[in-house]
Amino acid sequence: MRRGKIGDNGGPPMAVEPFALPLRAAVSYSGISRTSIYRLLASGALQGIKHGKSLLIEFKSLKAYCQQLPRGPAPAPPEVVAKRRARAGGADQVGG
Repeated sequence: MRRGKIGDNGGPPMAVEPFALPLRAAVSYSGISRTSIYRLLASGALQGIKHGKSLLIEFKSLKAYCQQLPRGPAPAPPEVVAKRRARAGGADQVGG
């Protein structure tokens, strides 16, 4: 019987999700600002772990939060928005 590494079933290696991410990594992974992550922690939408002076964000809660965000089309590039405004004659301006 051949002995391999723990979990070695002869197939491709499995990706392992981290248990928690440092704040910088959570910002990088999610694209959510640092300030917003702190607000989400305070509201209970994200789970955090304090380790000494470090704050870790539970990966499971961050992933779940990101997956429940609404999907939508990507915003138009600034040059496309400018062309639309020019064609509309500045119709987005308020006043009268």
